[in-house]
Amino acid sequence: MLRMERSVSREPRRFRAPAPEGGFTLVELLVVIAIIGVLVALLLPAVQAAREAARRAQCQNQLRQIGLALQNYHDVQQQLPAGEFWYYNYDKKSGAGYMTWGWMPKILSHMEHAAVMARANLQYGATIEGFQGVYNRTVIRTQVPGFLCPSNPYQGETTENEGFAALANPNNQIAEADYAANIGDYRNAGGVGDGLDPTVDQDADGLPDWPAFGNVFGPGSGLNPPYPARHPTRGVINRFGWAANFRQISDGLSNTFAVGECLGAWCLTQNFGTQSFSTTAQPINHMNAYYSGGPDAWPTNANPQWADSIAFRSLHPGGAHFLMCDASAHFLSENIDHASYRALASREGGDMVDQGY
Repeated sequence: MLRMERSVSREPRRFRAPAPEGGFTLVELLVVIAIIGVLVALLLPAVQAAREAARRAQCQNQLRQIGLALQNYHDVQQQLPAGEFWYYNYDKKSGAGYMTWGWMPKILSHMEHAAVMARANLQYGATIEGFQGVYNRTVIRTQVPGFLCPSNPYQGETTENEGFAALANPNNQIAEADYAANIGDYRNAGGVGDGLDPTVDQDADGLPDWPAFGNVFGPGSGLNPPYPARHPTRGVINRFGWAANFRQISDGLSNTFAVGECLGAWCLTQNFGTQSFSTTAQPINHMNAYYSGGPDAWPTNANPQWADSIAFRSLHPGGAHFLMCDASAHFLSENIDHASYRALASREGGDMVDQGY
């Protein structure tokens, strides 16, 4: 039987060039890198602005929480919390009853931070250590997040409280606070600014309102507590045992500062435990020569220009936040008219400012 073979047609082989490999030429790669660099340069400021806006919102909210705590404290005590710096009579049983505690620890129980003060012995001063195992210095070294501005990169770099050398003894370090009470518009002795001169005689009794000792932020002499209440300051919380009640703020709660921003790590009179106050004598974000060189240029000792260091300031671009006595918080431009700015610090000066600030 004949086998029929099927013929298979075969095409002749043709030469095929290899497929080109994927990738960029050097020129294309450089162009792509340049485009990415331009996009990042355009996007980075927007990202930074968004982050700062978030930090500003957080800072403003923290001030509102402080404002609510102040309102609650006033409801209970019928006055705002007083500062007590330089009241060195530690035992309340001996009479003075002022224990060097600042105004901030007094409102912790109204800010859900009661556990911090639960470790303190309030029969003794804030700086006393070792009484029956209670270490008040441990309390005042506690960093409370609600008192730290999120835009301040120096938060936590606390050095010392006035009169307690922390650089020589780390046990004297004290927690920072970035918010300060409104004490008025006074210049310190020797300080610069447009604020009220410490030698002014407001009551026309022939004597300066403030003692030559330099304690221009509270009534009487710092050497002889308890102090008389003859000149309790134009603000709402002073340094030496006095604070206003709402009836004494005749300019209006919404027209008077209660608290404003400060940079606690930059000033030995602004901290969490014993004192934190500022004046409007200098403009917002006032920076004297001590600050102009930045932290790397600061001397190793505590701030030598403390007469100027107590201004309200922040590291938010263009201004700082302020809490009014009605618990509202506002961002004020550093270019605010200084007369209006000073007026916002007085509680009963009759110098009310339009709400457009």
